[in-house]
Amino acid sequence: KAAQGQLAVVALGKLAVKKASSKEVKDYGAEIIEDHQYAGQELQELSAKEGIYLPVQLDAKQKTQQQRLSHLSGKEFDEAFIAYLLNDHRKDLKEFESAAMSHNARLKQWAETTLPILAVHLKKAESAANAIGIEETK
Repeated sequence: KAAQGQLAVVALGKLAVKKASSKEVKDYGAEIIEDHQYAGQELQELSAKEGIYLPVQLDAKQKTQQQRLSHLSGKEFDEAFIAYLLNDHRKDLKEFESAAMSHNARLKQWAETTLPILAVHLKKAESAANAIGIEETK
């Protein structure tokens, strides 16, 4: 599930770099690409050790989201992208907190290492939301 999410965030981050009108949103897109690609590499190493096969392409829901965002531009894109990432990172934080309690030592370590990065991404998404005038609800 984490690998599937990594694929989506990287794909959407690439859209943000191309389509965002706000510097904050473009910068955020670039940062999440880099961080999630790195986390994805770590996850690939972990999955290889555990014998788990990871997805290599977006699922249907993620493709739909990517297509929806690809048809937006300017402020409309910025708002939809940030709203999606706010929701996504809040959900991910909860799931990673659960994974950090895993009995699998490798998974637990990876989740514990990744949690602070997700927390920073959420804070930056909140900051970008404020910068572009999104009234958010937590």
